[in-house]
Amino acid sequence: NNNNNNNNGPSPMAILRTRATSLVGMISDRLPSHEWTEAYALLMRQLADPDKVVRLTAISSLGSMLSGVSMHRKRVEEFLEERDEERAQIAAEAAASRVTEEETGMQEAYQAAARALSEGSGARGLTEAQKSLERRVTRLIEVVNDSAEEMLSSCFGALESISEPVSIASVLTLVSLLIDILGEKVREHVGVFAAAVPRAWLAARQRAERPGQRQQQSDDDYMYATIGLTRVYGTLTTLLTHLVARLGSSALASEELRPVLLQLLGHILTAKREEDENMQYLKDEAFALFETVQLVSGPPVLETLLPLLPHVVSSVDLDSPGPALAVIDGFLALGRTDLVAPHIPHLVTAMQSSLYELRDRLVVPEDETPEQKRDRPPRGLSETNVKDVIGICAVIDQLLVYHHRTKSNEMKGDITGKSIEPPQELTGLLHAMSQLLNAVYRMGNPLVKRLVGGLVETLSRALYLYPTALNRLSPSQGRSGQLLTPLINLGTKIGIEEMLGGLLGAFGPGLSVLFGPRHYQKMQGGTPDARRRRHAVVLGIASAVCGGKWDFGEELPLLKRVFMLGFRVCQEKNEFTEDLKGDEAEAMSPEFPRREGYGGPDDTRLRQIRRRKIATTQHDPLFKEDAQDALRRMAAYVLNKMSWTEELLCDAFGWTGTVRAKMLSRLMKGERVVDPSSLKERMALNPHPHPHGRRISFHPFFGGVGSGGLGGTYEVRIPVSFGHGPPSEA
Repeated sequence: NNNNNNNNGPSPMAILRTRATSLVGMISDRLPSHEWTEAYALLMRQLADPDKVVRLTAISSLGSMLSGVSMHRKRVEEFLEERDEERAQIAAEAAASRVTEEETGMQEAYQAAARALSEGSGARGLTEAQKSLERRVTRLIEVVNDSAEEMLSSCFGALESISEPVSIASVLTLVSLLIDILGEKVREHVGVFAAAVPRAWLAARQRAERPGQRQQQSDDDYMYATIGLTRVYGTLTTLLTHLVARLGSSALASEELRPVLLQLLGHILTAKREEDENMQYLKDEAFALFETVQLVSGPPVLETLLPLLPHVVSSVDLDSPGPALAVIDGFLALGRTDLVAPHIPHLVTAMQSSLYELRDRLVVPEDETPEQKRDRPPRGLSETNVKDVIGICAVIDQLLVYHHRTKSNEMKGDITGKSIEPPQELTGLLHAMSQLLNAVYRMGNPLVKRLVGGLVETLSRALYLYPTALNRLSPSQGRSGQLLTPLINLGTKIGIEEMLGGLLGAFGPGLSVLFGPRHYQKMQGGTPDARRRRHAVVLGIASAVCGGKWDFGEELPLLKRVFMLGFRVCQEKNEFTEDLKGDEAEAMSPEFPRREGYGGPDDTRLRQIRRRKIATTQHDPLFKEDAQDALRRMAAYVLNKMSWTEELLCDAFGWTGTVRAKMLSRLMKGERVVDPSSLKERMALNPHPHPHGRRISFHPFFGGVGSGGLGGTYEVRIPVSFGHGPPSEA
């Protein structure tokens, strides 16, 4: 019954329809396929309801349904990629009909499939669960695609009759979700967006600029309206980000969409905190849109964005500079360092302040015992802090490489890094990075581990390009060991996977039954991130040694550890080369978008990842030089500096008559350093003995939720470090 019987308000039937419409959205995730399709069609019909509240409720409920589709699509893609059959092959086979989408909703279907895997239902059962989930999600997406044009028409039509900012934001949120699900098929509806988006922007601007609005409202009403308007700007920014990511340069070529995009960015980025505090919360979304435009636009559009660059730079002063740094990093990656150069002094000051502030919050009090220092979680560290530091590292990496390349071209010759001094404006920032690293590298928090990963690579790159700057970059200037010690410690750090992998060589492939064949092979060879970290540290320190600024004669134990780490890097040479090739090959693979959880091959974020991976393999000098050549050059420098022979160096290191002496001899001859068939030599790569063993906390690779397996955290104490004592004892 669509008749309103009460002219003074909604009819009782309209109220019931509103409640029923809301309820359908709440339970949609639990419906079987055919009922979900019926519910979706029902809500689509409610978009034409004569009662505005019913229409808006239908928009909200459809948003819940589309959000569920998007979430489950990503979950299923992760399930298909990460939950392969190898683990299931060790369990007994089970019935193939574990999950059927006709009998259970999407939520229950995924949970049942996860249980099928964790309980070891067998390869066939797992495969059927995967196929069932994939069919279910595909069917839901097809339903959405078939009604996309009708939904867009209804949503943008609704904007003509509503003025409340919160309601406008709900409509735009639904459209953004639809764009995310449509993927490349959004191109079929570009005309609708070109006509409707400018109207939405105009309505928002008219409401914001309505004369006398502030004087006519109470403080509470004005605050509510302002927050609502901020939501409109935020959802419109998100919508445009998704649209540009899907349409690429064609969105920027549109005479209707491009002006809206540029005006919206300008409005958000030029807002001052004292004028509109709410606008500050939109800047992260604006930076995401800015970065998306950077990646898909040509020079003409970039030129129109240049007036906004100073506002991006000033945003680095905010509490979370990461999003603004991503935009600056984008200009640098596009080769437009000339645009960023005038702002470098301000950038350096802001980034340096961020690093020092974080260091002061994380520093360990001097009166704490070693156990307290190890177990106390870092104070004030968050995921945002980690992203900010990684953003700082990315910008500094680009500036270091650009400066070194520019100076090399100016000198016009085949020169080495030792002929070039680091840029003065970056020296203080690198020093702040080394102080932060020295303050936190012993902490065991997972966030700290990610944080120091970026610091290690950037500082190693700085040492590699500017080896004579070693003392200036050290936490206490002039004391090289304070920088080299954390670099070496983090370079030699062995995770539980690699530690178990060292034992796998002794116990043989039989353990593949426990861990799965693919994981077993990965553990034997270490991890790509660990190999990358070790490679960077060895090349950076080898360059610094040859730069002549480290008095290593006073710190032979530290130098010995550098050689030990270098031997391991030499052993991993082939694997590291394959890692770099694999990054590029994987980035260009047609399967890469699905594995990474992105919508399609033209997804903007996907292009960014590809750009990063390929730049690493093709243009980064730190990863172009052969580590064995760098280590041999360092060894030759040490022998010449100390006027020693190989025998004297081995005697100083305590290697006389050991396999490590053989490794040094092979290194100097240009031969393969480590014999891969020798268990004794592989065990000897452990960097240093530990008299009390090594304490490890880890989550088991086996077991799982609901499996009754070995869940939880375990502690293992290995009495003898690898490579010390007889092989059986090790």
